[in-house]
Amino acid sequence: MINSTGDPLVEVAGAYFPAWLAAALLGGAGVGLLWTLSHRFGGRVLVEPPGWLLPLWFVILTGGSWLLLFAAR
Repeated sequence: MINSTGDPLVEVAGAYFPAWLAAALLGGAGVGLLWTLSHRFGGRVLVEPPGWLLPLWFVILTGGSWLLLFAAR
């Protein structure tokens, strides 16, 4: 990871991407995993109604991954 005056950059195979993009990908993957596990094990209360709860989980997981991985650097 490269620190600059702005957003930190993440190197992936020689190309540099903004860290918020990595956090958004982690948030999206987390929502997909949460949705899959909740439907598999019957905990649908975590993702129903999907119209507003899934975007809320996306924001929470994206913000959490940003804070844990990139904000402290």
